[in-house]
Amino acid sequence: PSDQPEPVAASGGVAGGAGGSPRTAKGTIKRDPNEPKKEPAASPEERARRVAEAKEKARAAAEARAAGGGVQGAGTTTVAESGAAGATAALGATGESDAQRRERQRIFGIVTAPVAGAEPVLRPVVPARAERPTPRAEFPLTDRMQETARLFREVLPDVSFELLSSPLDPVLVIDRDDLSRVMRTVRDDPRLAMDYLRCVTGVDQIEEGIEVNYLLVSTRTKHHAIIKTLLPPRDLTVDSLVSVWAGANWHERELMEMFGVVCRGHPDPRNLLLDEDLTIHPLLKAHPLAEIELKQGVHVF
Repeated sequence: PSDQPEPVAASGGVAGGAGGSPRTAKGTIKRDPNEPKKEPAASPEERARRVAEAKEKARAAAEARAAGGGVQGAGTTTVAESGAAGATAALGATGESDAQRRERQRIFGIVTAPVAGAEPVLRPVVPARAERPTPRAEFPLTDRMQETARLFREVLPDVSFELLSSPLDPVLVIDRDDLSRVMRTVRDDPRLAMDYLRCVTGVDQIEEGIEVNYLLVSTRTKHHAIIKTLLPPRDLTVDSLVSVWAGANWHERELMEMFGVVCRGHPDPRNLLLDEDLTIHPLLKAHPLAEIELKQGVHVF
């Protein structure tokens, strides 16, 4: 004889169901996690109907429990009878007797009992976003930031700078026509010695254009700064800085493929991450996004 248990009807909840598919105790179809779903996905209307039915069943069950109240009356059962019926149903659904259930609960209590001196497994819940303090609109300029900005103006007196603040570095906004000269000067002048280009980032400002940020660091003077310039939406071109910092090569390639910016004079303007035949720019806010999928078990009840 086989060691496997006999499948019971779908109402029992262990195995068997429509089409002979094995089912769990909850009635859901058992699947091999390595196999894709075979049944088609439910439509939004079908999911809404299932949610409404589940809510109606839960409401009816709550009303029945409130009406019974554990007192025997016309059309009701006693607590003992309902408990026995529930135990029988549980036994039929899970194959577990009362003694086995008590033993399982005892073992569960031993395993989950807190250990003296151990750190708690559960961490405090992060407060909801609405309860968090609102972010500061501006960050204060520290003495170090102001000193860096003063040196920039001293090194390049004929360049117009707009000074902004950020959590860590001063932000200097310049015109894109001055970009190449500014970068070479702040790299070579010993007062700043910005010898390291940390990264290049882009921000899609929609109607205003693409904002390009260059994060600079000096390993000698320890000055930090962000150089920012704005490219108009109908002319997304800027000078390449590969001749100033060789490390700008990959940063600018990613900038070009993700935002559609053209870095004039770049030695290898191929896509860095996407296929070479793709001409989309995924980080533009005008790029179409995929439809939002409703995940199972999220905001159902």
